[in-house]
Amino acid sequence: MENKGIKVLSVCLSLLFVLAIALLFIGIIIEYNKSPTIVNQSMSTFIQDTSKTAEYFLPGTDRFSDTLRARIATDKNIAGVSIKQNGKIIFAYPFPSEYISVDANGEPQMTSSSIMIKINSQTVDLNGLPATITAAIYSLQPSKIYSYIRIAFIIILGATLIAGVALLYTYISTDQDNSFDYDSSDYDDEYETNSNQFDIKEDTKENVSNSLETFDSIIPISSDINEEKNNVKDKIIQEEKAEALEEINTQEPEISQEEYKENIEKDVNPVSSEPSGLFSPITGFCWEAYLESRLDSELVRSASSGEDIALIIVSIEELDRTSDMAHKIYEQILDMFKFRDMIFEYKNTGFSCILHDMPVDKAISMAEQLYTSITKILNQFEVNNEVGIGISTRSFRLIPGKRLFTEAEQALKHAFNDEETAIVAFRVDPSKYREYISEATTT
Repeated sequence: MENKGIKVLSVCLSLLFVLAIALLFIGIIIEYNKSPTIVNQSMSTFIQDTSKTAEYFLPGTDRFSDTLRARIATDKNIAGVSIKQNGKIIFAYPFPSEYISVDANGEPQMTSSSIMIKINSQTVDLNGLPATITAAIYSLQPSKIYSYIRIAFIIILGATLIAGVALLYTYISTDQDNSFDYDSSDYDDEYETNSNQFDIKEDTKENVSNSLETFDSIIPISSDINEEKNNVKDKIIQEEKAEALEEINTQEPEISQEEYKENIEKDVNPVSSEPSGLFSPITGFCWEAYLESRLDSELVRSASSGEDIALIIVSIEELDRTSDMAHKIYEQILDMFKFRDMIFEYKNTGFSCILHDMPVDKAISMAEQLYTSITKILNQFEVNNEVGIGISTRSFRLIPGKRLFTEAEQALKHAFNDEETAIVAFRVDPSKYREYISEATTT
């Protein structure tokens, strides 16, 4: 689900929550405003029924009291009633209760401190004798309040379920998107890197603040290929693409057993063993072998949170990793990037770092500061080793870690090949990338 859809859904769910709360309070206010009419109607009806009961049963007798108790129990509006005749209480129900208490003389009296109860008292004639009927009547029926609360609860529950389904759908969609086969031959055939993608600025390495280089990645789509090209031109294009792919996806060639033995004799280790532990004992950074898997997991995390992520690769020619100068550079790197588990060794002369919430412009600015710090340390030790920095960012694409690493490494190669710049950033055209993804998913 796109960010725009999530925002619209969030607004709708918020409105549902507000509607539920508003409905609850408005309903209670409406019912409370009806209370004077309800109280008067309930009192009048009860007086009429009491008068009819007094015609059949003498007030104060058990038959009279039992009939009124049954009448009160079936009336949702009346909470309690007391009848006083000849100065004595001849009927009180329910007694004792929160509505009818005992006065100082031990006689029942009607009391209530609830705003939901109104006390109404009238004098009527029962069998020729005056009697005072006092009733505690609900101004707000508990059943009405419960009904409005139930409606509000159902609305809130429905909105919560919708939010849960939306989150589940977003999670599943993100998981499916991240499982897209980006290493397929179709994607590789559409991806090219050549010298035209690099826009080198006319700066010098001495002016570090302006020694930045960016290049645009142009991802061609199938509609851009003219169907009227003849077979000869198509063959040339395919050959050019194959050369570009060979440069990106170059793997270390296999060596024969004889060559392997020769390397052993020369103290060269062509086949690296599995690193032990998480950090290298020399640099204190993570082993290079862990970079791709960690980069894959961090890309998934950044895609879920909608933030950008950058990979910076730094290489220093002829760097002795065990020297004091190298250790001072390691300290500077750790001080700048803070998180040791996000810094990895790169070959024998450099390192790479994963940076969250880091768009390309911000990454270039940080690379500029890093270049200045490393150059300062090299000058302190009177060393003139060449430094190169390559940068690539996710740029809101759904790509694997291998692709991001390849882009940053290609940028690093261009930084060393060009004499006028030491920092190269790989910049992607998101619109063309989205067009390619759209066509890839529909075909």
